[in-house]
Amino acid sequence: MLSAGADDTVAGGVSRALDVLGRADMPTRPEALSRWSVIVFLEDAQAPVRPELGPTIAFCRAAELPAIVVAMRDTEAVAVDRHAWIALAGLSSRELVIHARGTPAARSALARRIAQVAGHGGFALAAALPALRAAVIDHAIEATARQNALVGAVIILPGADMPVMTMNQLKMVLRIGAAYGYRSDLQRTVEVLA
Repeated sequence: MLSAGADDTVAGGVSRALDVLGRADMPTRPEALSRWSVIVFLEDAQAPVRPELGPTIAFCRAAELPAIVVAMRDTEAVAVDRHAWIALAGLSSRELVIHARGTPAARSALARRIAQVAGHGGFALAAALPALRAAVIDHAIEATARQNALVGAVIILPGADMPVMTMNQLKMVLRIGAAYGYRSDLQRTVEVLA
């Protein structure tokens, strides 16, 4: 379970950004899930889909907590029936990631999916978990590029789109800084506004 927030070690978890829980330790009340930004279930891709996985994912959806099921396989050569996993566990295609052990984390499908579903919490996660940093930053750059392309297409007066595009780019730069753990203070904010 990943939570945006802090980076020091706490009892019961690896850090405040990452808690590793066994199946029996999964909270049963929706309000208990509020401390996490994303929940990731690691499953053996070669084993049958656990019957309780579908209801657990539905519980996360009801609590409005993004959930990702990672079907782990030994190598890329091991075939995984994606459609069977989606059907048997009642997943959407966005909730399933097939991951091979040993795949570099920085640009893996799992890191990209976490960056997509974590939203603004992804920047705090990236600060605490450097393996997510590249994916979170790539996602921020792509989102800003899409926003600016839309602004450029909608605003037809020459130069009228520049303030909006500039603000989008400044937000992106500040968020990239947050992904590296930098905090903006009053002096830096004044410099940016100038």
